[in-house]
Amino acid sequence: MPVFTYRAKNMSGEVLSEKMEADSVKSVVSKLRSSGYYPVSIESDIQPQFILRGIRKGDVILFTQGLSDLISNGLSLAKSLNVLSRQNENRAMKNLISNIEKDIKEGSSFADALMLYPSLFSDLYIGMIRAGESSGLLETVLIRLSEFYEKEQEIISKIKSALAYPVVMFFVGIGCVLFLITFVIPKFIIMFQDIGQILPLPTRIIITLGNFMKDKWWLYLPVILVLAVFFVKFGKGKKGKIFFDELKLKLPVFGNLFKKEMVSRFVRTFGVLLSNGVPILDALKMTKDTIGNTIFADEIEQIYVSVKAGGGLIEPLRKSNIFPPVAVDIIAVGEESGDLVKSLQKIGDSYDKKIEYNIKTLTSLLEPIIILIVGIMVGFVAISMLLPIFQMSSAIY
Repeated sequence: MPVFTYRAKNMSGEVLSEKMEADSVKSVVSKLRSSGYYPVSIESDIQPQFILRGIRKGDVILFTQGLSDLISNGLSLAKSLNVLSRQNENRAMKNLISNIEKDIKEGSSFADALMLYPSLFSDLYIGMIRAGESSGLLETVLIRLSEFYEKEQEIISKIKSALAYPVVMFFVGIGCVLFLITFVIPKFIIMFQDIGQILPLPTRIIITLGNFMKDKWWLYLPVILVLAVFFVKFGKGKKGKIFFDELKLKLPVFGNLFKKEMVSRFVRTFGVLLSNGVPILDALKMTKDTIGNTIFADEIEQIYVSVKAGGGLIEPLRKSNIFPPVAVDIIAVGEESGDLVKSLQKIGDSYDKKIEYNIKTLTSLLEPIIILIVGIMVGFVAISMLLPIFQMSSAIY
C-alpha cells in the first residue's frame, strides 16, 4: 500500500506533519477530515519525483490556460485533462497530467490530486482550485489563475531583463580585467625589470595582483567555492532568509523596485483569492505562504492576527513600514465601501505601471554607469602599463 507524507492543520491552526498508508489521495484526505484536520499538502513516497524534471513555471501557466479553454467549451475535467495529456509535447508534463487524470478518475478532487505536486502547484493555486470546485466556478477560477500567473511572470521577466544587461556587462568587464592582469601584463613585466627604476604605484599594484592571480589560484578558487556554499546554506536557513530578504529591500535603487513588486504581488494575490470566494483569513494565510519574502510575510502575519482577533486590515497596514500610505488609504476606502477586491485590483494596476516605469528608468541609468565602471577598471589597467613606458621615455630624453 502506498505511503503518503502529508501536512495538515486543524481549526486552531496547529500544523501536523506525518506519514500515512492509504489506497489513494482521496483516502488520505478523507481520513484527515474525519479527524478534524484540513490537508495542506500530500506527497506520495512512491511518486517518482523525476517526472517533475523539465517542467517550468511557463508549462504550468499553459496547462492552466489550456484547461480553462477546454472546460469553457463544454468538456468535463477528466476529458480535458486527457486531451491536454495527448497534445502535450513535453514528456514530463504529459506524465504529470496523466497522473492527475488517473487520480481524478479514482475519485479524488482536482485540488486533492494537485496536492501531490507542491513544488509545481502552490497553496494559492490549490486553494483557488478548491474554491472553484466547491462553488462550481472552476472555469472562472482557471481563467483568473492563468491571468494572475501570466501577469506575475511578465513583471518578473521585466525585472530580470532590466538586470540582465548590466550584470552581463559587469562580469564581462571583470573577465577582461582578469584576463589582462593574468595573461597580458606578465608579458610587460620582463620589460619593466630592465628599467632599473622604481615603478609607479599603480603598476606595482597591478603586477602584484597579477602574480597573485596567476600563482595563488589554488588558494582563492577553494575560498570562493567555500564562501559560495556557505552563503547558499546560510540563505536557506531562517536567519539567512531574513538577512537576505531585508538586504534586498534596503538596496539602493533596487530595494524600492523590489518593494513595489512585493506590494503588487500581495494585492493581486489577495484580491484574486477574495474574488474567488476564499475566506479572508485563508486568503491572508495563502498570500503569506506565497509572497516569497520573510519581511513581507511577517507584516502579513500581523494583519492575519489582527483580523483573526476581530480587527480590520487597516490598522496593521498603517503601522507597517513597508506598505505605502497611499495604498493603505485605497484599501481603507475599499473596505469601508464593501468593494475591497476592486480597490486591490486598482492598486495592483497602479503598481504594475510604476514598476514598468522604474524598470525603464533603471535600465537607462544602469547601462551608462556599468559602462563607466568597466571603462575605469580597464583604463586603470591600461594606464598602469603605460606609466612605466612614459617614465622610460622621460629618462631617455
